[in-house]
Amino acid sequence: MNIKSWEKDLIQGRRFQERLENLDAKKSDWDNQLEQERDRITEQLSILQNSIKRKKSKPYRIFLKDGLNRFQKNGDPEEIATAMAEDSISMDLEEVNKLEQELEQFMSRYNHFMVRYRKNQRDILKKLRPFGGRKKVILTKIQKAKVTINNLESMIKKWIDKVDEKNEILIKKQDFFLETRDVLHSKALSYLGLMAAGSGLLAIRAYLISEWAFFILEIAWFLAAILGIYSLRK
Repeated sequence: MNIKSWEKDLIQGRRFQERLENLDAKKSDWDNQLEQERDRITEQLSILQNSIKRKKSKPYRIFLKDGLNRFQKNGDPEEIATAMAEDSISMDLEEVNKLEQELEQFMSRYNHFMVRYRKNQRDILKKLRPFGGRKKVILTKIQKAKVTINNLESMIKKWIDKVDEKNEILIKKQDFFLETRDVLHSKALSYLGLMAAGSGLLAIRAYLISEWAFFILEIAWFLAAILGIYSLRK
């Protein structure tokens, strides 16, 4: 059960997925910009084309000629009106040309991005493909492995608790047996030494399995035994 290896595969697959999502987000931004530019330029082109159409019409030239007749007496009004209309149309056509060039430039940048986008997308999908189908399998394996480990740890803890319980009962019975037969007394140096050694070993075991309440209790017994030995030595 190599959980770390499976988790590493998941993390790597997730990184490729994030790169793909970021790439798609950039494409979405470019698509939105393209749509906005097309709408803006199309609207302006439509206005200019309507203006050109109006300036080419006969009523527009008559309008110019009537204005010239009122304010200008020199020259042929028909020729001057025609020249003014053509100049204005020429200016509108220049604006049309500028707008078309703007759209072409933006489309060139967009197409350049799309070339890089497709290449990067292929590369990421190629790297992501081995992880795509394995994600569910890896997650299932990790979950099962963790359940198995938890069950094993629970079983081991139960066995350790049973062994500790039996050891404690055995020690108590042994101490009671020795003390009731005047073989060993609770204040004797040998008794205190045995208690200090036993409590020290149990404290070490409690520390290793993170049984902190039991660890503190055994440290207390150990210190009590050490203090008892110290008092006998004085």
